[in-house]
Amino acid sequence: MTSIISSMTTTQIAALSTLSISRLNTVDIAALSTAQAASLKSTQVSAFRTDAIVAFGSKISSLSVSAIVGLTSTQASNLATSEVSALLTSQVAALQGYQIASFSSGQIQAMTTDGIHALTSKSAAALTNSEIVALTSAQAAVLTTSALAALTTSQISAMETVDLAALSTAQIAAMTSVQIGALTTAEAEALTTNQVHALSSGQAAALSSAALAAMSTAQVSVLTTAATAALKAAQVAALTSAQTAALTTDQAHALTSVQAAALSSASVVALTSAQAAVLTTGALAALTTSQISAMETVDLAALSTAQIAAVTSSQIGALTTAEAVALTTNQVHALSSGQAAALSSAALAAMSTAQVSVLTTAATAALKAAQVAALTSAQTA
Repeated sequence: MTSIISSMTTTQIAALSTLSISRLNTVDIAALSTAQAASLKSTQVSAFRTDAIVAFGSKISSLSVSAIVGLTSTQASNLATSEVSALLTSQVAALQGYQIASFSSGQIQAMTTDGIHALTSKSAAALTNSEIVALTSAQAAVLTTSALAALTTSQISAMETVDLAALSTAQIAAMTSVQIGALTTAEAEALTTNQVHALSSGQAAALSSAALAAMSTAQVSVLTTAATAALKAAQVAALTSAQTAALTTDQAHALTSVQAAALSSASVVALTSAQAAVLTTGALAALTTSQISAMETVDLAALSTAQIAAVTSSQIGALTTAEAVALTTNQVHALSSGQAAALSSAALAAMSTAQVSVLTTAATAALKAAQVAALTSAQTA
């Protein structure tokens, strides 16, 4: 049969019935020329015995794009790794999802980077979790943005951290918010600072609170102001004190009133004076009384008179004696009548004579009887 096969024209090869094809052995297949292999049709390819497919060797690349589609899942799973690596990009692009899913981890790793780059979005979505794990960093780095965006959340969660870290910023930007939400804490930790900086507002808001809290201070500090402002209250509440302290002044200024109110007491304590000084009046006014009481005195003293003016009477009433003593004379002078009247008697009595002496006449007149009664002789002198 071998001598007969080798002497056939391409037209004769193309005319062979599937029954005749199924009877060809490995020796017959090995005798095929590249031109003869190129003449095969998809139905003929499907008829080959599994061991015969393996005998194609490098001639696998001679199969037409239409013929490669004829590979059954069993045939595809039995391709030698050398055959898989020999596939042309046009052939890879033609592979069907069931064929891709039938590949072993070894076959996936055998694919060239050009081959991986040729995977369509449908083919990428067909990769099993085991195949995703098998991808090398070099292969992950060449997935098209459409192929990457087509991956399921299960596939994203299965991706190895080194592969995720190998993705370009363009690939990261192509990921859907749903995919970003599927990142594990280990994967979130593995993101490079360039990748974190590339996250859009929608992607940042999709991060799980656990994933965000697992990030390093270096990662958190490179979120864009837009991404920072997009974080949900639950995400902000999950920030560690170290992460909060690592926020840039631009990021601190970007915090919304909802986000400011979500800061944990530990995060409020962690705020630096520079960060406190750039909080918007809206964010500052949104702080709870417990947050105000937790603020460090140096941070409170760093607030501008405009920020002080934005503080609510309830917040002023929550000032501790230490915080009241820390107020600068400019800040005290900026207190409105309502704010002065809201000071606790203990807080007012703790103030220095220099502080009390700069209260405006309106603020002084607004003091309650209990507050006046608490004034020290030095304060009234």
